[in-house]
Amino acid sequence: MTRTQSQRLAGSAARRTVIGDTHQRVEAMSSTSRRGRPDICPVTVVALAILVLTGCDASSPPAPLPTRTSSRTTTTTATPSTGAVAPSTPSTTTRARTAATSRSTASPPTPTRTDRAKAARISAGQLPGFGRAWPWRRRAATAAAPAGAPAGGFCIHTSLVSIGAIDQWQTTYDGASGARATVVSGQFSDAETAMMGEQVLATWQATCQQYWSSHARSTSTKVTAPRVTDTVVGPGYSVLVAQSSLGRFTGEGYVRDGDTITYVILRTGGRDDNDPGGKSPEEKAVAVAGDRLLVAR
Repeated sequence: MTRTQSQRLAGSAARRTVIGDTHQRVEAMSSTSRRGRPDICPVTVVALAILVLTGCDASSPPAPLPTRTSSRTTTTTATPSTGAVAPSTPSTTTRARTAATSRSTASPPTPTRTDRAKAARISAGQLPGFGRAWPWRRRAATAAAPAGAPAGGFCIHTSLVSIGAIDQWQTTYDGASGARATVVSGQFSDAETAMMGEQVLATWQATCQQYWSSHARSTSTKVTAPRVTDTVVGPGYSVLVAQSSLGRFTGEGYVRDGDTITYVILRTGGRDDNDPGGKSPEEKAVAVAGDRLLVAR
């Protein structure tokens, strides 16, 4: 028999002896408890016996505790100052602060100008005429709202101020052979109010023929249906009013951009619509008005 086997046999005998003594102690404690002494929990005694047994077997070292291996791998980086290793993934707090900083440094929206009606005016050189080289000369420009409709208009019955504009600029022009032109720009308090003003203008255009047909002296006045013109700020609308008995033609139309509307009126004793592009002078004027509204933003 080897020395190791002898040690194991001796250990087993010692354990049996301890277990026997432990049972005797438990019985003694139980009988004492029955005689009225304080109870001692048998479970506690058994636990003490197990501890004794574990300590008696010096030849069998305790098994190491199992370790858990994480399935997630975390990339680490060293801190430059101390050399300590810290997770490279930013914390939730850091991400929240970064997002808040990004929102605070974003550029705020540009506020709408309060002088768009004035800034949207059309110069004499920009205003289309009745021919390839039609000259216009500016006659007057005023910020005061006229009491009635713009000069020369057939399908607009009041000023833009009367339908909600808070600021209005009107410019009048003179041309060859008694031609006249009027451009009116009105800025409203907001886009919604300007849209309601635009609906009024649309109603006047749609009923323009009916309005003039109701006048006995205007039976020769003919109004075309509204035509849509594409501009850089959206659709514009125009009509042509022909007075055959007088040999007079008036083209007028409007375009809205946000909170501002521009209305143009071109009036002449004769007209040449055979310009390049196939568009009438009033359609071209509406397109130019859209360009000026874009610049005036």
